[in-house]
Amino acid sequence: MKRGLVILTLLLFLPSVYASINLESIERQKVNFGDKLDVSGTIVVSSDMFALLKLTLHCQQSEIPLLIRSLTLNANKEHKFSESLYISAVNEGICSIRTILERNGNIIDDTKSNSFTITKELSGQFTVPTVPLQLGDYLSIKGAIKRLNGASVNGFGTLYLKSNGTIAFADAVEIEDGSLDYSRSTTDMPAGSYSLQFDIQDSYGNKVLLDIGSINIINKLTITATINKELFLPGEKIEVVGSITKSDGNLASSGVVRADFNNQTFENTFSRGAYALSFDIPKAIRSGDHGIDIVVRDSFGNIGSTFLKASVAQVPTSIRLVLESTTLTPKGILNVKPVLYDQANDKIFKDLSVEVTDAKGKRVFSDNVPADKELGLELPQDAPPGEWAVTAKLDKLKETLIFTVVEKIDLNIKLVEQTLFITNIGNVKFKAPIDIIFIGSINTTKTKQLSLNVNETETIKLGSGLADGIYDVEVYGKTFNGVNIVGSRGYIWIFIVVIALLVLLLFHIIHNFFRLHRKHKAHLREFEKGKHTARVIIQHKKEEENEPKKKTFTEGAREFRDRILRNVITQEKEKTQKELREKFQKEYLKK
Repeated sequence: MKRGLVILTLLLFLPSVYASINLESIERQKVNFGDKLDVSGTIVVSSDMFALLKLTLHCQQSEIPLLIRSLTLNANKEHKFSESLYISAVNEGICSIRTILERNGNIIDDTKSNSFTITKELSGQFTVPTVPLQLGDYLSIKGAIKRLNGASVNGFGTLYLKSNGTIAFADAVEIEDGSLDYSRSTTDMPAGSYSLQFDIQDSYGNKVLLDIGSINIINKLTITATINKELFLPGEKIEVVGSITKSDGNLASSGVVRADFNNQTFENTFSRGAYALSFDIPKAIRSGDHGIDIVVRDSFGNIGSTFLKASVAQVPTSIRLVLESTTLTPKGILNVKPVLYDQANDKIFKDLSVEVTDAKGKRVFSDNVPADKELGLELPQDAPPGEWAVTAKLDKLKETLIFTVVEKIDLNIKLVEQTLFITNIGNVKFKAPIDIIFIGSINTTKTKQLSLNVNETETIKLGSGLADGIYDVEVYGKTFNGVNIVGSRGYIWIFIVVIALLVLLLFHIIHNFFRLHRKHKAHLREFEKGKHTARVIIQHKKEEENEPKKKTFTEGAREFRDRILRNVITQEKEKTQKELREKFQKEYLKK
């Protein structure tokens, strides 16, 4: 009973019309937004009817109506349909086409197509540079962008240059008919190695970020530099010339060249890959090696650098004398240190000629002395007072300092037996009286007026006017104890005898002098007489020669007479001279 009721109930609810929808398989596995999707199939119904055919996009999270058609269907007759559906912008994912046949609000049949994937993905092919680019070169990229169905894309995109995930450069690009033709100067792009990415979006909302390759942008310039010499003097001019080339070997077009030297910067422009710089070395520059940093930058931002070395000679520029004291006494030590400086006021260690002159201009010291080393020179005991000079020289450099030697009055007193030797060991004349104090059996004081030049010594006999005895003698602050003095009375007779002998000797000398003088005068008279006789004979002969010849004398007689006269004169001269020589020799030998 119960089973019959169930069967009756089912029969009441079963439709009275049967329908069947068969869909053809969708070949595309992936579709983009805006793509046209072809859907076709057949419908068979059991009776004639008027129905609605509904096509929807059935996805995991949504279902969107795509098409509704009114159909007139004949019983048991196959009805074919074919529709083109446009995929709208929905969420990406796996979807299918749902096909519904509906009559009077009742679903007669419902079926789904095979599944496919809706994606925003686009495809593209690109050509990018394979060689490094120099700043200033053009970055050219060509490409073709299509949807997955092969249709060309219209839209826009953004080109990215990325380094280590960081965007270093971005530029907007328009896409027409799926074609990309990009060209831009790299001047405003930073140098480096970059990956290229293209973010593309078409008019339907398809969007994709494509890795299209990589590029290397370099900004290095190669620079050569030549300097006009290696060793310079302060104040001389440095001249640098050179060339600038790009990475491809071509000359850089134009730009600026800069040189940093000794904390100074010098600039100039260059063109056609050639440059020149010149600048003066400061006169007070330190000696040694100095670097020249040369940097070039062209108009596109490429840079290059090089380094040069310029050596500056150490030039003696000044001498300084350092005196420990400017006032000294005789026997004092002159401590002087000559210091030699170069153009930068740095010390130079080499020998200097040092000379010291006294107050009278006399040179007392001259020698080569190492610079920056102190010289200790002891002044003489008799160093004259006044202004002395110490001079240091090197070539044309000269430095002189004046120091003063003060006056020193001092006596050196020595006693030998009973004679005082007083020497002026000061540096000025000593002119003053001194007291000699005798302390003994008789106390007495003698005053002696002294006038001693420097280094002059005077002797004083202490026994004069004193009685014999032992005395303590005080002179000029110095005491001689126990001096044995023999008084001058014990020597009086010796003195008288010596004086008498000297008087006799003097008388003898005077007597012999006058005797010799008289003899010498007699000899002179005889000599003059002989000379007179000779002159008379010669005069007489000349007169006879001038007189006219007498007929009474023969030539032989005259010759005989002349010969006799000559012989007489010659013999007379020789005799007179011989006698004079012998007499003088005898007299002087006796003397």
